[in-house]
Amino acid sequence: MKNEIKRIVSSVFDEFCIFEAKLKEIIDNYDEFLKDNLSDFVLNNAKFLRPATIFLVANVLNIKNDTVFDIALALELIHNASLIHDDIIDEAYQRRKSKTIHTVFGTKTAVLTGDLLLSSALKILSKTNPKIINIFSDRIFKTIQGEINQNKNFKKITTVEEYLNKTFNKTANLFVAGTESLFTLSDIEDNNKCAIENYITNFCYAFQIQNDIKGIDSDFKLGNYTLPLIYYFEENTEYNKNHLEKYIIKTQNVVDDYKNRAIEAVSNLKIANSTVPLIELVGII
Repeated sequence: MKNEIKRIVSSVFDEFCIFEAKLKEIIDNYDEFLKDNLSDFVLNNAKFLRPATIFLVANVLNIKNDTVFDIALALELIHNASLIHDDIIDEAYQRRKSKTIHTVFGTKTAVLTGDLLLSSALKILSKTNPKIINIFSDRIFKTIQGEINQNKNFKKITTVEEYLNKTFNKTANLFVAGTESLFTLSDIEDNNKCAIENYITNFCYAFQIQNDIKGIDSDFKLGNYTLPLIYYFEENTEYNKNHLEKYIIKTQNVVDDYKNRAIEAVSNLKIANSTVPLIELVGII
């Protein structure tokens, strides 16, 4: 976990220690030839942003339930499964400063490894309640739809609205699955649910768009036209990476707006527990 996130989640440090131990135990039970590389991929240099939001939101809402760990573990396993599959699709050779799984083991084994992580997540979810299983099923379905739409639109310049819809489906759905699952574990007032949902949605938009700014040149080469590229091609016909600054600034303003919306949503929470860590989490974007 990155040091900045580790500092922010200090209020739920004990929960994170248990989470990391459980995640390591799952990986250690895999076949020996996969274990070392998969452990490096899943555990080392990971941000653990999804479990971080789960533990922080649970803490703010005063949810004390062992199922919180199951939700966090399922999210992280599904996320890593999607990364392995994404790397195959994108023909990426590096992830988190390490070789991608398909680079080490080949495409067939990498596909199966992603499936293995997904099956581990499903096994964990089977121990929860029917509402959580339905929530995850629905959100995973929508996430995969988002991936399909992204691939369908490769080398196509979409509208801003289409881009935002894809971003929600691809990135926000799993975060939302986690918070919606938390809501099944305790009686929470509707206004607080709404505030958390708004926080998560705006956080995800800011997070993904910021990542798209960082990857603008590689995304263009892949044919993945993200928001800064959409803005660029509204006024240009030929790509020139030396002329991107204006459109990066415009996109950065969008990121800042979503960050402010996320912070505003948290300020609307009517609750006694401190929301400072959630606000600080926005600051890492």
